[in-house]
Amino acid sequence: MAEDNPSFLDRRTIMVVEDDALVGMGLVCALEELGARVFWSTGIEDALEQIDTVDRIDLAIVDLNLHGGISTPVLDRLQAQGVAIIISTGYDTANIDARFQSLPYTEKPFTRAKMCGLMAQHLKPRAIPL
Repeated sequence: MAEDNPSFLDRRTIMVVEDDALVGMGLVCALEELGARVFWSTGIEDALEQIDTVDRIDLAIVDLNLHGGISTPVLDRLQAQGVAIIISTGYDTANIDARFQSLPYTEKPFTRAKMCGLMAQHLKPRAIPL
């Protein structure tokens, strides 16, 4: 399983978009322990700015509801850039906009094993240097 091999995130850039400090800190720490470089945004505007300034994002974990607003602009921007996305939500999946229904998601609370499994499934393969 991917969680048993911490190197599967080594040198990967992961964006976390989460407004709950406890969830965000826990996720950031877990991802860094697995070797990822992590950027954390707590709101829509901050996330949009980071997407525009970070040179490469391998995967984004995006909370569906940020401070009472739906993270649709963040999801749109990430999809436009071809970033792999995992939606994190404490709400029923019926609240996910139809155009994002095909994205992988996890309900909160989620376990580290569940998140690792989703990341391993949905991270794009690395290019092999010649």
